[in-house]
Amino acid sequence: MQAHNQGLAHGVVCGSGNVLRDFEAFGLHAPQHGVLLDDVHARLEAMTEGTGTMRNMLIIMVLIFIFVIAGAADALTGAPRIVDGDTIWIGESKIRLHGIDAPEARQECLRGDGTAYHCGQGSTNALRALVGSQPVRCEGNTIDRYKRLIAVCYAGSINLNAEVVRQGWALAYRRYSKDYVSVEMEAQEARRGIWAGSFEAPWKWRQHRR
Repeated sequence: MQAHNQGLAHGVVCGSGNVLRDFEAFGLHAPQHGVLLDDVHARLEAMTEGTGTMRNMLIIMVLIFIFVIAGAADALTGAPRIVDGDTIWIGESKIRLHGIDAPEARQECLRGDGTAYHCGQGSTNALRALVGSQPVRCEGNTIDRYKRLIAVCYAGSINLNAEVVRQGWALAYRRYSKDYVSVEMEAQEARRGIWAGSFEAPWKWRQHRR
């Protein structure tokens, strides 16, 4: 029994295909995408009729399988259309990069010598350069009031949210997250991007123009 349980545990961690086969081996139906919590609860209660290690293994299998499916559902991959330094489209989905705020498309900042430039366009160009011709993968499960997916996005191994901030073309959006405060400080100290001159924080710029 112990050896069989260890085999099941290996199947669980190796991928969703193995999980499906393990469910079927016990005469169970794997939960479908979008499964209701009540249904999961009912499945778990039914499983508690088992005893000991076998019961625990079945419960673990259900939970891990749900997390595998949920993780896959939360990832969106495709060729992006870049709107500005913190917003992209993939297909029909509008995506706002989590935890950062970039200058708006019409926003101007000042260079070190005091001359004005379109920093919103600079931020957009920076994000576009990071992506290049690569597909973008976005991970998130929150929709904001503007019906945008809030996500962390990657081009290959590059975390786009972090890298735009590191290059000085976006700020850590502390109101919602402190994930990128350290890379913002790095950009500020190195005087990269908008930190090379002076600027108004994007959230203040928007507020003043409402």
